[in-house]
Amino acid sequence: MDGMITPRWWLVCRLVWLLILVPFGLRAGQAADMAANLARVHIEAMGGRENVDALKAVHATGTTRIAGARLEFVMWARRPNLVRVETVGGDVRITRGYDGVNPPWIRLGDVKTKVQSEADGADFVRDADFEDPLYESAKRGIALSYEGVVDVHGLKWSRVRAKGPRGESLLYLDEAGMLVRRDMTRVMRGKEVVEETYYSDFRPVGGVLLPHLVEVRVGNNVLHETTLTKIEPNPIILTGFFSVQ
Repeated sequence: MDGMITPRWWLVCRLVWLLILVPFGLRAGQAADMAANLARVHIEAMGGRENVDALKAVHATGTTRIAGARLEFVMWARRPNLVRVETVGGDVRITRGYDGVNPPWIRLGDVKTKVQSEADGADFVRDADFEDPLYESAKRGIALSYEGVVDVHGLKWSRVRAKGPRGESLLYLDEAGMLVRRDMTRVMRGKEVVEETYYSDFRPVGGVLLPHLVEVRVGNNVLHETTLTKIEPNPIILTGFFSVQ
């Protein structure tokens, strides 16, 4: 209708506004405001605030290819940061979990459960957040700063720096507002490296677009690639399921 802006046109107008203003330079406050606007674009692109808020848990199955091996896994995750993953490779089953309060745990086969190592546990907790840093960032203590549009493999992506309780990361969003890459610094073999995580093959899950292909790279090397074959929205999860068992 005349005089009305559809949601998609609103997204386009927001993105164009960001592209026009950033070449002139931004003060800290402006960068934060523009990052907040881009975060709103992102939530709308995923499926809208109502659908995103309503998705409180998932049950996913898939495979991970790493170091020439193919591992099958089942994952349960619930807001804000509860997660349990069961991985099977050959005859070995490894179960890891985190209940959002106590140290993350691990169990190899039927062996008694133990607390994960300090390094592994820190990585597990850092990756446990149900939502990406653009969702309710202020309430979660995450500061966002817009850094402009950058060229990545010939594509124009908006970049946002996120700093919060889980550390610092760089977020890249495509022209539609979807989060397509996240960079974080990790320690591997005693050396700090930048780990790039790429998200693609977005499909609706409970009205929310979620990636079904996740590829992790360091430099030119692909560390592992995960394909999610099925994601079930809001499964029934019993109390205590994520705690040490």
